[in-house]
Parts: sequence; C-alpha cells; structure tokens
Amino acid sequence: MSILNAFHPNSETLINAAHFAAPIADFPKIAVGAFKAIEPFLQTYGAQQIANRSYAGWDCPIWRVRYNDTDIAVFHAMLGGPTSANLIEGLRCMGAERFLFYGSCGVLDHDIAAGNILIPTAAYRDEGTSYHYAAPEQSYIEIPTAARLHEILRGMGLPCMLTQTWTTDAFYRETRAAMQARKAEGCAAVDMECASIMAMAQFYGLPIYQMFAAEDCLDGSEWQRRTSGNLPKSEQEKLLQIALEVACEIERSAP
Repeated sequence: MSILNAFHPNSETLINAAHFAAPIADFPKIAVGAFKAIEPFLQTYGAQQIANRSYAGWDCPIWRVRYNDTDIAVFHAMLGGPTSANLIEGLRCMGAERFLFYGSCGVLDHDIAAGNILIPTAAYRDEGTSYHYAAPEQSYIEIPTAARLHEILRGMGLPCMLTQTWTTDAFYRETRAAMQARKAEGCAAVDMECASIMAMAQFYGLPIYQMFAAEDCLDGSEWQRRTSGNLPKSEQEKLLQIALEVACEIERSAP
C-alpha cells in the first residue's frame, strides 16, 4: 500500500467537513485565500468577520469585504496542501462556490524578475494531498481556469506569464536534480499548494483560480532569496487589491 493507492472516489468518507462547518446565510459566493498578510489592510475595506476556521490551534478568521458592489470572503490561507484543502472543504460547507488563491512562488528561471505575476496552467504532483482527490496516473494536474485568469489580468493591464508549476511539500528537499527535471518539462515556478488545490477543484467540479508573485530563485549556482520573506507591506497591499479586482471579474462572468 502506498500513496499511489490512496484514491477511492466511490468510497464513503469517514469524516466530513460538514461535521465542523455549517451553511452561513448570505455567505459570499466567491472566496479569496491569501498566502500573504491581509490583516493590516482589511480596515481599508470595512471588513467584517463572518466565520472562523481552526486547525491545530491556529485560528483562521473569515472576513466579508464589500468591493465594487461584490461580496467577497477573504481569509489568510495556511501554507501547504493539506491545510489549504481543509479550508476549501469547510468554506464549501459555509456557502462558497468559487475560489481565488494568491501568494508567492519560487522561480526556476533567473530571467523572471521578483514581483512578476505567474499563472499556473498545470501543477506537478510532488506532494501528498492531490493523490486523495485524483487518480495517480497523471503526473500533472491541469488547470482549466488559467486561461480566464490570464484574460482578466491582461484586461486589467497587468503583465503576467502562463507556466506550469512544481508543487512540493518537502521544502528542504527541493534538489537541483528535481529542479532541473521540472524546468525541462516546462515548469517556471515552484509552490507548495497548487496541485493539492487543483486536484480538489477537479474532484468537486469547483472553479478555483490561482496566481503567484515571483519571489526567490532556484535557477543559479546558489539559492537567491530576493524578496522572499521581506516583501514590502505596500506590495502585499497591492496584491490584495489586485485579488479583489480579479474576484469581482470572476463573479461578473459566473453562470
């Protein structure tokens, strides 16, 4: 028995998110998960807390933001595929139907400058959670929402790049051999959640979008930290505003 045998799509689940989360009246249909700080900026948007999720002693408040006549649920996403998947499961129970995640990524091409926006088109499954939501035969999880997100960002006048990404949950085992293999396959980014999130999206038929801001670089003789861990607050605030704008566009075109 191994993780490659973990997918049992027709078997009853023993624990459900509905055991811990219940529908909330008028919960926003779209939710934005930020892998960056949002709390310092929420007052600007008159945010109101409407729910809370808790994992291993860490509270994750869910906020309602009214932006451009659109109600949006906003939360500070937890790092890693397992916690991201658990959050989505809970938010689905509360009433969310569409999701946008944003955060940072490492890059596998030194020509990609820090701050560039990348949109993953497919995610390599070098993590565990996706194998519980999708059959193991596919090494990459395709991301059908990428084209629409690219269209939205370009329509906002924001330069962005489509690329495959390498999702790994073994941060300190990002080896040069693995990096070179993924780069040869067309990955220009490395992240920790995308494959997990997108496998879940396919399993439930959820529209989930994700975008990255480039930070550190693995493509060199040594790791280059660049803005990793010290992104200015002004840039974090800018990313939140971009995400809210994108969420509004997603809602306007939702069926």
